[in-house]
Amino acid sequence: MQLQDCRLIFTEQDLWAAPVACSGTLYLAIADVARYYEQVRDKAEIAWPLQEMDYGSREFGIRDCNGYTLAFTQVAPATGE
Repeated sequence: MQLQDCRLIFTEQDLWAAPVACSGTLYLAIADVARYYEQVRDKAEIAWPLQEMDYGSREFGIRDCNGYTLAFTQVAPATGE
């Protein structure tokens, strides 16, 4: 998977012969989260849809083929208050 100059590589091989171990969420900050959501929403298992979060970001989450949760986020610009 590639977006701009960021690339995540998934393999079909079980290189470490270990069960899935990450119980957290991997967050990836991107410039235009709404545009990326439109590109992947029908191609991925959506963990939560695109939404404005109380802590100031706009994000959505997917589950990958190994059961990991990946969140794509766009932090709101500071208001200068």
